[in-house]
Amino acid sequence: NGDTGQILAMVEHRNAAALTGFFIEQGPRWCRGVQVVVSDGSKSYRAAIDAHLGHARHVLDRFHVVRVRHEAPCVRGRVRDPPFWPVAAGR
Repeated sequence: NGDTGQILAMVEHRNAAALTGFFIEQGPRWCRGVQVVVSDGSKSYRAAIDAHLGHARHVLDRFHVVRVRHEAPCVRGRVRDPPFWPVAAGR
């Protein structure tokens, strides 16, 4: 709920089929009333959201925004300074 910050619904299983089934169960009137969708940004969720709630604003949830922000420097560091991998000397 945008006014209280409460979660209206959570869908078990992380795939488009589960989310699509959820939207179908809720019905078109409920779907039309949704203004904002908060999710983790997965492509499968995005496809289902776009198909059923194309009018709604899609927002990434805080946890995943922070996680991506913290992981990005680690990835850049591995590319810039790759780990030393010992190689066995041949005979």
